[in-house]
Parts: sequence; structure tokens; C-alpha cells
Amino acid sequence: MAGHHEGRPSMIVMRHRASGALAVVTGLGGHGEPVWEQIGPLPAWVPADLAMVAADGTITADLDAARARRWAAIKAERERRLRVAPTSGGPLDVDETGRSNILGMMQALELLGPGVEEPIVWKRADNVLGHYTRQQFKSVALEALAHIQAVYAVSFALEAAINAATSLTEIEEVAWPDA
Repeated sequence: MAGHHEGRPSMIVMRHRASGALAVVTGLGGHGEPVWEQIGPLPAWVPADLAMVAADGTITADLDAARARRWAAIKAERERRLRVAPTSGGPLDVDETGRSNILGMMQALELLGPGVEEPIVWKRADNVLGHYTRQQFKSVALEALAHIQAVYAVSFALEAAINAATSLTEIEEVAWPDA
């Protein structure tokens, strides 16, 4: 994005003659001509860690690397959002253990029906003990499961947007709606 790298020193993209590896340097010191070939200045809009040389010889951003980096950030945020689900009965843990516990209780309610004592006492994500009737627990459990599905649905849409992006700016603009 324009202005993204303002104030950085002038950088040069070099290619190792033997391996083809790229290096972005602030000067030519230590990078002798026999080993390194000077490609040209790094454009201001290209982050040094995403620099690549296109087939036509121009220096550009590696969009596949940018996509991978953005998707990793989206997944990290997805995992954060999948820790706790807000429900009408208070916040519930919905990490892997929390989901397993919720599904286990739902199964017990189905199999045992009235054999499950009320109130169902459940430690919520805020460390408060919630007291639920069978129906209340089923309702908050379904809300928690709906939260999980909604988080995944948004992350899949963001992944599609990342993959459809055709520029570094478009890739970097993909973000969670409420972030």
C-alpha cells in the first residue's frame, strides 16, 4: 500500500547467481558482483520480506507469500474467537475441551432425559457457575454451536477473499468485519 514503507532506507534487490535466492540490502557492501547480481531498487510499496522478481524482470511483491501470511493471521484470530462463545446464559468455553463437554452433556440429555438432575450446574468461561434447566442448557449449547459455525463461515469467506485478491493492497485489506 502506498506510504506503507515511508522513511525506510533505500533498498536494493540482489539475486545470488548460483542459487537464485533473493536478498534485499541497504547497500552493496559485502555483496560482490561475482556472487550477487543487482536487480534494482526495491519499490516503496513492496515489503522487503515479500520481494520477488517477476518473469518480466520487474521487482514486485510475492502475492502467494502475502496470501499465506494474511491467511495465517486470519486463522490465528479465528482460533481466538473460538475460545469463548457469548450466549444468553453467559459466556461458554468452546475450545476443543469445551466443545467436547458441551456435546457430551447434550448427548446425556438426549439419552438420559429426565434422568439428568436439574439444575444443570455448568462452569462458564467467566468462572461463574451457571444453573440451567434442561431446556435452558440445550438453548445455550445451541447458541454456542451456532457461534462456532458463524466464526468458521466468516473465516472461510475471508479465505476466499484473500485467494481472489489480485494486489498486495487487496490482500492486506482482508480483515474480520468487526476487527
